[in-house]
Amino acid sequence: MAQPSQAEGSNSFRRIIVRSVLLPILPIVALLLVFLLQLANLVSAAQLVDHTDQVLTVTYKAQSLMVDMETGLRGYLITADKQFLDPYQLGEESINGVFDQLGGLISDNPTQTNRLAELRARFTTWDTYSEQLLTLRDGGGDYASLDLQRH
Repeated sequence: MAQPSQAEGSNSFRRIIVRSVLLPILPIVALLLVFLLQLANLVSAAQLVDHTDQVLTVTYKAQSLMVDMETGLRGYLITADKQFLDPYQLGEESINGVFDQLGGLISDNPTQTNRLAELRARFTTWDTYSEQLLTLRDGGGDYASLDLQRH
């Protein structure tokens, strides 16, 4: 029988090395790529959740200001105690800044931007109405008969 030459032995050794070392590395590299893709998806989802949380926080702040304004206005209309107007006046000073902050957060979403524009328009209508109520109340007029639908 003929002995394998040194070149054939060297090729055989290389095949063994490839099979035992390099072949297991391929699935590890594939798993690493899958892991990195999943990690990128997770980071992206976390950023979206954080952005949504910011939008909700500012939205709740706007809602709270508007509720406080309305509550203060009602308290003043019922009692004529100017102390009730404190939350109303604070809301008047703050609400536009909150609307602007919210607008900046949602500027990439046309549907939400349209909703904010509608909310601002409704708030402006209510604010005009509330100022007329205050003027009538302070002047002793019939503020109870003022109709919001005409404004």
